[in-house]
Amino acid sequence: MKLNKKIASYAAAAALALSPATVLAASTDGASQLDANKALAKAAQDLWASDGYTQAKEILATDYVNHQDSNMATGVQSMDRGEYIQMLNQFRTAFSPIDVTIHSQVAEGDLVSTVWESTVTLRSEFMGVAPTGKQYTYSGISIDRVKDGQIVESWVNWDKFDLFQELGLVTQPEAPAT
Repeated sequence: MKLNKKIASYAAAAALALSPATVLAASTDGASQLDANKALAKAAQDLWASDGYTQAKEILATDYVNHQDSNMATGVQSMDRGEYIQMLNQFRTAFSPIDVTIHSQVAEGDLVSTVWESTVTLRSEFMGVAPTGKQYTYSGISIDRVKDGQIVESWVNWDKFDLFQELGLVTQPEAPAT
């Protein structure tokens, strides 16, 4: 139940970020472009679940920028395509298989919002945590900007705290006594 509430909140955020009005008013050509953009955003999520890292260079523009909280100490960071692919490879090395489920997508203009959930299995050391062979599930939302058939920018917010808590990297503080 906890995960479904999170997914619902991500979907609500996506709806606020990207109004479906343009989708409803789109022409046939516009609608097909929106569908193509959604397929591209899905392909970017599928990079996590595949060994096809060379596909990243086809999906992500050379000037690609990814914004996400990839470092708990520094907050939101921006990574270029090379740094993002390196992070993708490091994560994929530690967690395998990675199963990505797309729960919803909303497209407007050059933006696609994707609500997703990943289930991963820790197969090798990650941030000092020894391989467990256990499955972990976390969810998030990505908003991708598409230009000329490639993703040029992504904003990603995912539930890092839950994953890190499951891995034992962080603990939930106790509620203060009243």
